[in-house]
Amino acid sequence: MGDQTTANDERYRTDTIGSESLPADADRRLRWGAYLIATAGLMFVLHGIGFIYRTYYTSGFELGVDELDGVTATELAATHPEVASYIAHVHVSFAGLMIAVGLGIVALAWYGVRRGDGWALTTALGVPLVFAAFSLPVHQTVHFEFDFLLHLGPAALGLPILIGGGVLAYRGTRSGNSSSAVAEVADEH
Repeated sequence: MGDQTTANDERYRTDTIGSESLPADADRRLRWGAYLIATAGLMFVLHGIGFIYRTYYTSGFELGVDELDGVTATELAATHPEVASYIAHVHVSFAGLMIAVGLGIVALAWYGVRRGDGWALTTALGVPLVFAAFSLPVHQTVHFEFDFLLHLGPAALGLPILIGGGVLAYRGTRSGNSSSAVAEVADEH
């Protein structure tokens, strides 16, 4: 019995995408949903790389924030190097986390969502949505000026792409490509 379950699990993993027995629209939706989710993940990676670049190679604090209370990053570094160093440290750490999350989303989309794995879809959507739930509201309470569109640009553009991909992939899993439908196909062969 244990060997049969393992065989069915392996068949599920290899037959989900491209199987002749599954509806073509399910495969297409899963594939395009996964591509959109991966694109959103790449946008998070690019935003993180932009954060690091801006920290080390420009005179700004971060995208959309050129000065704080009339003080540029260069002026702050000259008068309060510890504070400037701390801000750079936080930015680079945040950028690393954003890059890691983006790469995780890409991996989940490519290796899980495309196969129809519900856990991968839930995780690929859940992680960035939890981040957005904390990050977006705090931008309404800050006490410094920033260009909202430029500041949130890549990440904010990535959210609708992520959600759209999630909806497509979810519809793909619901249109006959669920694990029970795949198990039935596997049992028939």
